[in-house]
Amino acid sequence: MINFLNIILFYIFIVVTSITITGYGKSFCKLFEVNCSSLSLEIIFGCFFLGSLALIINFIFPINLIITNIILTLGVLQFFYYFKSIHKELKYFLIITLLAFITGIYETSNRPDAGLYHLPYISNLNENKIIVGLNNLHSRFGFTSFLQYISSIFNNSLFSERAIFFPNLIIYASSLVYFFRLCINSKTINEIKILALFFGISIVIDMNRFSEFGNDENAHMLFFIFITNFIIYFAKNNYESKDYIKIIILLSLFLFMTKLTYSILILLVIFVIINSFANFKFFEKLNIFLIFIFFLWILKNFLISGCLIYPLENSCFDNLLWSNNLSLEESLSAKAWAMGYPDSKIKYEYVNYISNFHWLSTWLSNHFIFIIKKLSIIFLILVFIFIYIRNNGKKFKINKGFKIVFYFNFIFCLIWFLNFPVYRFGSGILVCTMVIAFIYFLKKFNLINFFKIMKLVVPLLIVLIFSKSANRVNDRIQSNYFNNPWINIFSDNYEKKITYKKIFFINNKKKYYYTTENGEICYYSPAPCSHNKLYNLKLRTFASYDIISGDY
Repeated sequence: MINFLNIILFYIFIVVTSITITGYGKSFCKLFEVNCSSLSLEIIFGCFFLGSLALIINFIFPINLIITNIILTLGVLQFFYYFKSIHKELKYFLIITLLAFITGIYETSNRPDAGLYHLPYISNLNENKIIVGLNNLHSRFGFTSFLQYISSIFNNSLFSERAIFFPNLIIYASSLVYFFRLCINSKTINEIKILALFFGISIVIDMNRFSEFGNDENAHMLFFIFITNFIIYFAKNNYESKDYIKIIILLSLFLFMTKLTYSILILLVIFVIINSFANFKFFEKLNIFLIFIFFLWILKNFLISGCLIYPLENSCFDNLLWSNNLSLEESLSAKAWAMGYPDSKIKYEYVNYISNFHWLSTWLSNHFIFIIKKLSIIFLILVFIFIYIRNNGKKFKINKGFKIVFYFNFIFCLIWFLNFPVYRFGSGILVCTMVIAFIYFLKKFNLINFFKIMKLVVPLLIVLIFSKSANRVNDRIQSNYFNNPWINIFSDNYEKKITYKKIFFINNKKKYYYTTENGEICYYSPAPCSHNKLYNLKLRTFASYDIISGDY
């Protein structure tokens, strides 16, 4: 029998999580004078603010239940303090919670990355303040995303660990609602209406399975929002554009800390600052705060891995107590795997495989075909819409922002192709390039046809979202998992229980880390945890901070 109480609790926890994030988003936008213009952006910036709080706090304390309970309580209080302004958008708030609920119910966490390092890192944030040299336990801890800091906030006495992935769902739902509202807003310029529709379709078609989110999909959604606001910025007058500069800078830092591949967006940010140099206030409250968070993030990287930006070898220091040689090996490994190394019939050394385009034939005959299949569905849908909204339309002129993004995207695609040509890393830029190219060559636009296609497309997208959810729920029921609708964070199977054992550091028989008994990956575990059994690790303490180093 289906446990309806757990299903109801799942939705209630989604609502409370959304309330908390919205409360902080409202306060953040008010404190730093950011005119967010929509509830969706306030929620996204609420996530950013909560992640920033977690980052700051973890330098001093673990993100434990005392802290998370206080944060939850203050978030709820802030929500109701600002309720007069929120109630006007209450229907959109409820749509966001419903979308998040439908997408997350009976889902599983991303495999294998969630169990390999996302969840163990979140667990470590909840149990320990920052551990210097944590990367010596597992090289992937250097890759952790800002999303893990946001997640750590939502392990509290009300939710326990069950809601730690809910912010990811809420970012997804907020992104969809953001683009939908741009489509129907009478004040939205035509090119942004089309852009929003195309981005919304792409998210629903290509990015709507939570089990595939990882650290990538939310980043791609935020990238779409960044590009949209970059283009809107060039369509506004000087006074209005100030708000979009703040939004652009905020989103760029959020993206950088979420997915390193989006660090290239700094070029567009610099362009915006130069373009608005006369009116740009470098020492504004928001800019000072963002610079502070940026430096804390770099400091966190340095303390965990010995690198300012892991695994970039040129940013790493070799003479630190906790330094190791993992950065070069991890960089080569990640690049080789992104270039299709597992599919290669000839097993080169990593450095030889990625040199002189040895990887290209393997990539073209395997992953390239996969990419074409993934993009072809979106491409065909966009072609149909392109033809329909162009028919009997008036002449259509795009603004300067579109042209900049059009050329920037091709450069970004080239960088992606030469460095990490795997779909999950580049789906955002590939989809964005395709969408921008369609709009760039549109030439004519029929607004009446646009709204007609909206009336067709939106219901179909809703049906698609609900049908995928229904299929997933049905699969769980068939597999006898219907009593547990929660996202599983403890193993890859609801019935499996992973057992852990302690491994003591070679120079300290009072301190230890955890590993799994049977070679399983850790998932959400006692912390710190690594599935690698390393018997050569040392632990020292300096000013109450633990420092893990290898006996290299």
